[in-house]
Amino acid sequence: MILIRDYYYFLNFRKFVVILALGQLLSWLVCGTGVFSQLLVTNYGIDIPTSQSFLNYLLLGFIYTTALACHPSDFKSRLKERGWKYFLLALFDVEANFLVVKAYQYTNLTSIQVSLRHL
Repeated sequence: MILIRDYYYFLNFRKFVVILALGQLLSWLVCGTGVFSQLLVTNYGIDIPTSQSFLNYLLLGFIYTTALACHPSDFKSRLKERGWKYFLLALFDVEANFLVVKAYQYTNLTSIQVSLRHL
């Protein structure tokens, strides 16, 4: 009985470590978006917040459309019943990402980090 509990704890710990590592990776990517957004605006005068994320959305669309198409159930029926939800989520995500990238152009990362430490 003790071995089963230890094995279950180990699996949960591994899952926790993977989730923690993926969260840190995501944090680095968001920070990189802010750094490069600010770099583009200050050094080159380039203001393209939506285009900066185009590759991300292209890859997400490719991966999830492929996963949806390869699902055992019918592609058309799934798209009809859930398509509007996917469209709504995509619209909110694009707009939120636009606002975040646009916000990075009006401040610097140091001020963001300092203000987040006081929360």
